[in-house]
Amino acid sequence: MKFLEGGGDTGRLLRQLDWSNSPLGPPSSWPAQLRTLVGLMLEVKQGVLIVWGPSQVTLYNDHYAEMLGARHPSAMGQPFCKVWYEIWDRVEPIISAAYAGRSTQMDDIAFEMLRNGYPEETHFSFSYTPVRDDDGAVLGMFCACSEITQRVISERAVAAQARQLESLFDASPSFMAFLEGPEHRFSLTNASYRALIGHRDPIGKTVREALPEVEGQGFFEMLDEAYHSGRAVVGSGTEIQFRRTPDAPPERRFVNFIYQPLQAAGKAVNGILVVGADVTDQLAISDRLTRDNASLAQRAADTEEQLRQAQKMEAVGQLTGGIAHDFNNMLQGIVLPLQVIRKRLASNGDDTLDRYIDAGIASARRASALTQRLLAFSRRQALDERVIEVADSIYAIEPLLRSTCGENIALSVRLADNLWPVKTDVHQFESALLNLAINARDAMPGGGTLSLEAENVVLSGDELAGTDLAAGEFVQVCVIDTGVGMPPSVLSRAFDPFYTTKPLGQGTGLGLSMVYGYLRQTGGYASIDSIEGKGTCVRLCLPRSLETGDAGDLQQAAVSPPEQRGQSVLIAEDDAVVRMVLVDLLRERGWRVTEATDGTQAMALLAGTTRFDLLLSDVGLPGPNGRQVADYARSRWPRIRILLMTGYAAEVATKGSFLEFDMALIVKPFDHDALLVKVEEVMQAAG
Repeated sequence: MKFLEGGGDTGRLLRQLDWSNSPLGPPSSWPAQLRTLVGLMLEVKQGVLIVWGPSQVTLYNDHYAEMLGARHPSAMGQPFCKVWYEIWDRVEPIISAAYAGRSTQMDDIAFEMLRNGYPEETHFSFSYTPVRDDDGAVLGMFCACSEITQRVISERAVAAQARQLESLFDASPSFMAFLEGPEHRFSLTNASYRALIGHRDPIGKTVREALPEVEGQGFFEMLDEAYHSGRAVVGSGTEIQFRRTPDAPPERRFVNFIYQPLQAAGKAVNGILVVGADVTDQLAISDRLTRDNASLAQRAADTEEQLRQAQKMEAVGQLTGGIAHDFNNMLQGIVLPLQVIRKRLASNGDDTLDRYIDAGIASARRASALTQRLLAFSRRQALDERVIEVADSIYAIEPLLRSTCGENIALSVRLADNLWPVKTDVHQFESALLNLAINARDAMPGGGTLSLEAENVVLSGDELAGTDLAAGEFVQVCVIDTGVGMPPSVLSRAFDPFYTTKPLGQGTGLGLSMVYGYLRQTGGYASIDSIEGKGTCVRLCLPRSLETGDAGDLQQAAVSPPEQRGQSVLIAEDDAVVRMVLVDLLRERGWRVTEATDGTQAMALLAGTTRFDLLLSDVGLPGPNGRQVADYARSRWPRIRILLMTGYAAEVATKGSFLEFDMALIVKPFDHDALLVKVEEVMQAAG
């Protein structure tokens, strides 16, 4: 019976089964057509099924066995109607057609199966082909089959995410539009933009075709400048005149806007993102207040620029912060599945797709890094605040600052004795210093001196005029260079997002705005003094902390943490793709996993008799949010460990204001290894 040789597990199963009581009889008596098909089936690297004879006996290979789930190996040799009894009403007509001599090809057919003991949605592509004897009579059916469930679910999730992003875009209170090419052709607008221009449909038209009345007002020229220079153009309270209908008189409006050039990685600018807000009503109110209260005119002049900066950053922050949450969730639903695919392909010895998977993960990480920059300047990043000694952090980063400056720049560090402790995110603080050192180095191409100084200061209300900070005690850190300095026009926009004086491709314009956003979020502020030709001083002021220092960090867990056999975790995540991968990942590590799709369902599970060792919950759940679920879990099971996930949530501003001391937070998108390490840290802390 050479035709039964090989074939892996199913080949051995075919050889070992007692066929004497089967309608097929012993394999030695099988007809030549069946023996030939079985030999071919066992060699094919695809799911293959043979249904033979009037009893429709089932034969299959290893790849088809994977689709059977728990029904393998008992399905071998059984009537096909018993193998797939729960979907027989849909399969029977296809089998009957094959036995009647007609082939069937399906690229995607969906079933709800019980192959593993529970209902699950499945999708398959297959072809059913009748097998005939020499006289043309049908003896059975040959099927080549592939399961495409994961592909269909992933494509559905991507489409849903695209629709959600489009909905967020259209619902944004800021007006937004995408312009393509050097002629600035409209490819996308949102409802706020269409309302601004009079509900015209500009899609497919150039700006000059869609808005001819704007000619001569300078906006077309600013678009040309942004496209050809690659640098963002920002306007605040800029007058523009529209005709809402062709025969209507020009209508005067005032807008804040950003023209942000768009380009693919390493390529030239190919379009412009227009973002802004109609501030006509706000400016009208401001004008009336100015006229009615002349005594406040000087004070309004002093604070106008700071108010403009705050309003502009808040407007951009509302847009980017809201999108960043959903964008990071989408990235999480891309990164984890790609990493799982790579591991499973590697376990099968298939490395042909590694470079594509690596490229996808790398692109997702670049997108994540950009999202974190946007969150930083909009003051919506999740900070891990703790009490630190400023001197310790500066001395720790000093070697890196020296190597960053290079040989032609002298670094001088002068720190006052007994600096007060401050409460801040140490990584963001060190990143801010590094950003400022790089800016200083670039401002001294011919060499010079970079001074890093720190001292305790007590600032009065007058010294803090223009900020929302109260008088008090601060640690002031100054980064001083002897470089080219900034003219007033550049200095006034130094903290603006996307503003940079560096050549195209050498700066994002987010560095100083990130520093500014981080200091404001941590309760301090940043300011710049600069004299053209003499140098620049950037001051970082962090409020003094009266708290005692946090306990030492947990020892970092190994990259491959031990398995958690027998322990139970409740995963609460509303994103189906992310939840699916998290469930599979922790089950592979030995966890007993229960899943919930929203806060209400999670609380219902916690209210039951099942004891959970760990709650892994997204912060932004529908219904009760992740922190509310965590509080309820603690009241129900006091020893449960809590690990929260977030792409961004407004309430997760700092660790101290949102999390209790023994709750942990991980920011999306994260790698699967990073999640396993974080879970291990949380569980070690429980010991």
